Amino acid sequence: MNLYDIKGSYDAVFSLGSACNPALQFQRLNLKRFTSSPLDWNYSPFLSDVNRLLKNKFNGFMELKNMRVINDKGVSIYADEGVFVFPDK
Repeated sequence: MNLYDIKGSYDAVFSLGSACNPALQFQRLNLKRFTSSPLDWNYSPFLSDVNRLLKNKFNGFMELKNMRVINDKGVSIYADEGVFVFPDK
């Protein structure tokens, strides 16, 4: 893919990353029309997972069974029936 292939007019632009910097730059350039997008608050180390999410049109994205909390050390936890589970322990 190159710039010529994607150059055009768009209704919205979304960051597919988990860092704040792209969102801040979109806002600075008046490209950001929303407060935040779903991926601004999520982390995925694998582009293939992000592609699958987009392909499936976010089906099941916010279901509790699919959610994890990951700290800055990469440790994840999730809630199962209201009980926190630490899968790495």
